[in-house]
Amino acid sequence: ESRDMSNKVYINLLTNKLEGMIRELPTLQKKDAVLKTIIENIDEHEEYSIDKGILYKTNKNNLCAEHSIVLPGGIIKSFIEEVHLRYNHIGMRKTIELIKERFYFPRMSHEIRMIIRSCHKCQICKVSKTLVSRRKVIKAFYPNKMISLDLLGPYPESTKGQKYIVTMVCNFSRFVRLFPVIDSSTKRIMQCVKQYIGEVGKPERILTDNASSFRSKNWIDEIKRIGIVPILTSIKRPQSNLSERVNLEIVKHLRLKLGKDHSIWPLCVASIENSINMTFNRSIGTNPYNAMYNRYPPRPWDDVLSPTPEYGYRSVDFHDHVKKELNSWERKVNGANTPKICELNSGDLVLIRLTSMSKKSSKISQKLCPRYQGPFKVKQRVGTNTYTLVDTKDVPKGCYHLSMLKLYYTKNLSVTI
Repeated sequence: ESRDMSNKVYINLLTNKLEGMIRELPTLQKKDAVLKTIIENIDEHEEYSIDKGILYKTNKNNLCAEHSIVLPGGIIKSFIEEVHLRYNHIGMRKTIELIKERFYFPRMSHEIRMIIRSCHKCQICKVSKTLVSRRKVIKAFYPNKMISLDLLGPYPESTKGQKYIVTMVCNFSRFVRLFPVIDSSTKRIMQCVKQYIGEVGKPERILTDNASSFRSKNWIDEIKRIGIVPILTSIKRPQSNLSERVNLEIVKHLRLKLGKDHSIWPLCVASIENSINMTFNRSIGTNPYNAMYNRYPPRPWDDVLSPTPEYGYRSVDFHDHVKKELNSWERKVNGANTPKICELNSGDLVLIRLTSMSKKSSKISQKLCPRYQGPFKVKQRVGTNTYTLVDTKDVPKGCYHLSMLKLYYTKNLSVTI
């Protein structure tokens, strides 16, 4: 059983720039030469229609609105950047799926990928994907059949004494709840479990790793007393615990949001939870909110647009969709672990991987620091996988192995319709 969290305040406020673009859509569409022609000859274009002065295009994707708002070419780049920023620097696929829910423009996937891959903050804070071993997650086939639970931390102590995050993830929907806590005791974790039950519903089973908190008699007795079956992962093999992967996503978001004062990390938790739950998850083929509540989540542009019902979202059985996706996800992932061979050329821009140190006195956590610095320029290749680098003023930086580098993308882009 899962409970409706509609009363939970989701962080969906529009940025001023994004709201301005949404409100000015009818005017901006008419100023676009291509869209103006379509609007003036709307009867000749069967796939287009107009509702409340806004031009729509018929969408055949069953997981998106039946009619998508057509974005004029002049605002596409700014719109993508604002949505990317608004949802905490989400990745390319998440941004594509998020914008595709309600909007349309030609070559959408290509334009979004080109813009987001050049985001400086993403490039220095996100770790590049590398070859991984086979992955397997214990599956569930309806919300709250099983949740995965884990602890993240310790982090620099906040003003309220918080040092850890209790991560709870529904194995079916991937819906996440995050709880900042002051310690990792069994009592503190049980308080989070009870809060989850009160807000989301009671799970049938809880999967944890083999930490002492989860092997204690107090934990096992209390979990069983409230009618939940406790399950432990294999010793020295916590990867089957879904929350382990969510923790990587949380740390990535914290790096993106925090400055030099890492002790304010609890202030970012609600926003991070919101971004994870409201954006696309590849393993389920939709976003966790859809999968948990079987309906579309609130979006920051919904109140501004206020379309007629015909131009709203389709009626979709997301639970059925997620079941199909979960059945094929593991096979897809384990068949895709092919390493990529990379070579750099003179003049390429690269980032250097950092090896930051934690500083307790300054409340700096190494885990939350940016992962890369730069960009630097490749001067020449001096070995099979070794390159000499210079900075932007051609001052030598040193020799670095390829494993310490990743390509840097600039924003010299042009987006056209």
